[in-house]
Amino acid sequence: MENDPRKLEDVHEPFDRLYGDLAMAYVRTGDYENAMNALKTAIRWNPMNCGFRLDLADLFKIAGDIREHIALTFGVFERASEARHLTRAFLNFAAWFEAQGRLEQAAACLKAARRFEVKDSTLEAALDQAAGTPKDPDGLTDEEANDLLEAEGLPTGANAEIAVCLLMCAQDCAAMGDRATATEMTIRARDLVGEQAALTLLQLVRDAAISEGFTAGGNPVSADAPGNASGEKTDAAETSDGEGK
Repeated sequence: MENDPRKLEDVHEPFDRLYGDLAMAYVRTGDYENAMNALKTAIRWNPMNCGFRLDLADLFKIAGDIREHIALTFGVFERASEARHLTRAFLNFAAWFEAQGRLEQAAACLKAARRFEVKDSTLEAALDQAAGTPKDPDGLTDEEANDLLEAEGLPTGANAEIAVCLLMCAQDCAAMGDRATATEMTIRARDLVGEQAALTLLQLVRDAAISEGFTAGGNPVSADAPGNASGEKTDAAETSDGEGK
């Protein structure tokens, strides 16, 4: 080992991203087995990366392992911090239910996917194909869709705990003066649970921080709050500051 000419170099990239890039390189060459192994390693480095989890689920589907495809997809619901990943997860379940001839459940999944208002070509194609058929999400009310999803053990939307975590991180970033990241985190939380729910959660997070005098990361509470989608203070933030309402 003393005469080993090799050196370790810091590539300044997270290991999960490196293995994810390696997986995509393998996919382009048609080497799906090594692509799956690379994605498994990427997920071990970052279990919360739902993009890698969904990519691996797709490869399992190609390999014919539908059980693992669905299991990986299901794991996205509790971890997803981006609306686009939840959209993909609900689309996977919609296709799975359709393959079983359970068209009402497929419609409920399409309705759930559409709620996130993500621009996704696969979602648009699925909605176009479903229009006027038994799997048309417009044939169900929100309550009916939610009942069907809950009966299958599926969520009806995003994990609120993830939205809270995003807002807590936004609070810490704002306290450190990083308003760009604070705004990004706040918008991601809004995209997960909707604007009104995000404002309510943001108010709760700020109230808890003010009562303790510190943010979740141990920083003193700042008068500056995470921005909303337009980069301005939210109503909840203004209230906490003692301004506005």
